Amino acid sequence: LVRLLVLWLVAGVVSRSIDADAVLGVFRKLGFERLGLVFGLALNALPRLVVAGRQVWIAHRVRSVSKIEAWKRLPVLAEVLLAHTVRIADDAAGAAALRGHSSLVRPPKATLQCQAPVIVLTGRPGSGKTTALERIIDALVGQGCEVAGLIQPGQFQDGAKVGFSIRDLRTGDEAALARRTSRESGQHGTGFQFDEAGLNLARRALASVPEGAVLVVDELGPVELRGQGHMPALRQALAARPPRVLILVVRRHLVPALLAALSATDAYVVDVESEGDEAVGKVVELVSDVEG
Repeated sequence: LVRLLVLWLVAGVVSRSIDADAVLGVFRKLGFERLGLVFGLALNALPRLVVAGRQVWIAHRVRSVSKIEAWKRLPVLAEVLLAHTVRIADDAAGAAALRGHSSLVRPPKATLQCQAPVIVLTGRPGSGKTTALERIIDALVGQGCEVAGLIQPGQFQDGAKVGFSIRDLRTGDEAALARRTSRESGQHGTGFQFDEAGLNLARRALASVPEGAVLVVDELGPVELRGQGHMPALRQALAARPPRVLILVVRRHLVPALLAALSATDAYVVDVESEGDEAVGKVVELVSDVEG
């Protein structure tokens, strides 16, 4: 155990001075680009894992009134550490995608062809993507832009998100789309049950997009990147009436898969977390540049 802790601490210290791009460059020369990206990202993520592990351990000791209880709570400790690891890995994958690294991504079967510039609005779950999108839509409408498509506001109960509704941006019609449930009873490999009324509303919203409008789709998830959900209707809409600009909302860790599936004249990625309040203005400016 002592040796393991020493190795963990040494690795954490050493990894702070390692540049993932430099590691990737070495492995690329050897013909192992994907392995190099994995290794570099893992080393860069290790210091954050060390910090997270330390914080979780301190909280574990504080909440355990005795050694026996501490041992009993070890499975919970493992679950929390695993959750932190997944979150940090998602952040690392998203950061790599934003820097143009897509070697870890297998191109999805459902490609998305768009003859217009695409703006990808991204961030982690709960980072305010939909809220930022609503501000963007208000600003565009205020400038006289025609905006169509759909937006998915969250549904909350006692402060917790329990599902999503869907709203047609042109008509204002709204319907329930998804309700959180257990992974075992969820549909399409998710933890949600989907409402056919919401899916039908999404199809109608995408089928009635005027040519030359700013098309908004909030949001594309794993279901869409597998070719299901909103993807068939979106592909039909793009083929029938090309928009002036396409704004897609996607979680940060899905950006690599989306970019791998996307074929467009131009693509811009705007992260609501890293850009902060400037994200709204940046998207509006990008749309205005195209309009101009």
